Amino acid sequence: MKYLITLLILIVTSCVSQTTEEVKITEKAIISTPKIEFKLIEAVLKNLNIKKENCKIDLIVSKKNPNNFEETIIVIPKLVKEGEDYFELNSYIVIANNETGKIIHQYFESSKTNNWVSDAIKLVEIVIDTAPYNVTDNNRAFGIRVRYVGSAQVNPYENETISLYIIKGNTLKKIVTNYSVIKYNGYWDTKCIGEFIDEKKVLIISKNKTNGYFDISVKNKIIETTNYKDESGNCDSKEKITKEKTLLKFNGKEYKEDNLSIQELMLLTKLEAIKKYGIPAIAVQFILDDAQGEFRNGISDKYTQKERQNGSILIDEVTWEKDKDTWITVWYGVKQEKSIPKDVYLWKKGTEF
Repeated sequence: MKYLITLLILIVTSCVSQTTEEVKITEKAIISTPKIEFKLIEAVLKNLNIKKENCKIDLIVSKKNPNNFEETIIVIPKLVKEGEDYFELNSYIVIANNETGKIIHQYFESSKTNNWVSDAIKLVEIVIDTAPYNVTDNNRAFGIRVRYVGSAQVNPYENETISLYIIKGNTLKKIVTNYSVIKYNGYWDTKCIGEFIDEKKVLIISKNKTNGYFDISVKNKIIETTNYKDESGNCDSKEKITKEKTLLKFNGKEYKEDNLSIQELMLLTKLEAIKKYGIPAIAVQFILDDAQGEFRNGISDKYTQKERQNGSILIDEVTWEKDKDTWITVWYGVKQEKSIPKDVYLWKKGTEF
């Protein structure tokens, strides 16, 4: 009996000792990891010639580079202005060597354009997103998510944006700018009655390409909630759920929502349209009198015989890819170096005229 009791005590002591050791190892790992990361961050700050006290320390984040585990992605938010419940931040996004802290790739943006401003709408969190955003066959982007929260109780508000970056030479290039992926807002009496809209978007890399980059399909789930009091005076609610799909296409510089429409194109000059929708797939210029074929009948009918007699009319013909099956062509009348939309035509790829 004494032997059994002694054996039991030894087993329990061993288990306690082992558990304590495991806890110590776990605690050591939790404590040591931030220290290692902070040494790396300190090295990066030194290389950037930025003092730690000039940064928003609680918003500095880092994450291993999924393309190269010997490197780390680090976001340094540098203070530009700071006051009571207010600050502005310049953003330094770098990829650095884990051992030396040497900056391999870097992107800088000032508070004037990055929208990293915190006031009534507070900037509360920055997160590095390393989901597989394979935007080309050999280039994987990473994301920086920034979350903002409103402070007004009667008008709840939350917004999370994502920007995507790719490695380009020795620098980083931003290809998606502050695209809203989570948005929540509404109004209520703080007791029951109110209306709220909650949007959550998921980005999915498509198989189709535009200008050498895969299109990004965006699935948006929208929940509209209405709070009300029922006949008994109890607070109740009803929901309406809708789903939308949009497409982000690379316009030669960055991704933009593909919202090409006849109505919008007829309101923009050629330069304004190119700025908004990106580099066209086809662009030609011709004299209206030389226009031939069924394809150009529409633009020919936009001018009277009298207008034609006043001289040669110069036309810019610009075609964008609307989607994988459709082209959209706009004809602009060129007058004093300004191209004004005169006609627009939506047509299927492969159509013969």
